[in-house]
Amino acid sequence: MFKFFKNRTSSPANTRERPANVEEEHTTLHESDEEIFAQLDSTVFKRFLYYASPYKKAMFVATLAVIGFTLANLSLPLLIKLAIDGAIQDGDTNLLAVVAIALTVVAAMYWLTNMLQNILITRVALTVLYDIRADMFLQLQRLAMSFSDKTPIGALMARMFGDVGALQEMLEASIEIIGDFLTLIGIVVILFILDVQLAIVSLAILPMLLFVRLVWQPIARRAFLRMRRNSSIVGVYLDQNVTGIRVIQALNRHRENHNIMGGKVRDFFGSAVRASRLSGLMLPTVEIMTGIALGLVLIVGGNRVLSGAIEVGTMVAFLLYVQRFMEPIRSLTMQYATLQRAVASGHRIFELLDIPLEIQDKPGAKPIGTVEG
Repeated sequence: MFKFFKNRTSSPANTRERPANVEEEHTTLHESDEEIFAQLDSTVFKRFLYYASPYKKAMFVATLAVIGFTLANLSLPLLIKLAIDGAIQDGDTNLLAVVAIALTVVAAMYWLTNMLQNILITRVALTVLYDIRADMFLQLQRLAMSFSDKTPIGALMARMFGDVGALQEMLEASIEIIGDFLTLIGIVVILFILDVQLAIVSLAILPMLLFVRLVWQPIARRAFLRMRRNSSIVGVYLDQNVTGIRVIQALNRHRENHNIMGGKVRDFFGSAVRASRLSGLMLPTVEIMTGIALGLVLIVGGNRVLSGAIEVGTMVAFLLYVQRFMEPIRSLTMQYATLQRAVASGHRIFELLDIPLEIQDKPGAKPIGTVEG
């Protein structure tokens, strides 16, 4: 699997060209995430895919692993249904042994595909981060000295480390999102194949869940952007105080600056607590709706089993699929917060990379060669 990464250029920043549609209109860095977030998500995703494109073979294999992982996850309840309805009720020990072997094979496939996708995505993410950091470092070396005079070092360090790290989460989350959507689609199809009436009952909570999510989403986005902005403000002010410590001591501003810093830290703490509360609010909501769905399936499915409309194994499969249906929803809820942070960070990174150079060589200029003196 590691052959996918052997041909990576050792210095991608020297050879990589920017996409043709990049608008080079920035001359300074914005400290407000809300200002840069107005450009919305698609720009960051396109730019990030551009960096991941040299490793498309590894991404393709990881996607295949996700598909295999999803198929293994979806097949387990069907095998249990077959064991209950086809083997246990009929007393067929041979079929029961076959199902047991099949469950073992599926469990092994589940484990192998999960391990493969995690290894490949982690390696791709770390390699892409190397390329982005190399481009950022080269960009900082090429920018005019006036840029360094106008830009706080803390803001640059936040982009080089914190924001780039958030992009790793976005790449890992993108693969998980593919698996989650495949799982949701597969479960819906299987539920309707098994029993249409019980499938409708199982999915009855979806409108309510979508409504809650639509209300929660914009509130959570603003909260995460505010937390990110306050974090950057704390870093910038801390850098200014450390680099200007001699001036602070000369002017005897220890207490004043301490109070100002305390206020900025309290603002960050408050915004971080609010974002955490909003992030934690959605998961219990999904859990409650999962319990409601399981209760509905148990009542309606139990009555249909007693009336002979469906078999016991079918109801058991429905209960297992409803639980599996809520797992990707919970995952997507968490991944949304991850993507929001990554998108805000991506705008800050590409804003730095897109700053035009004030000093450039003329077209066709000859290399200066070796200089001695």
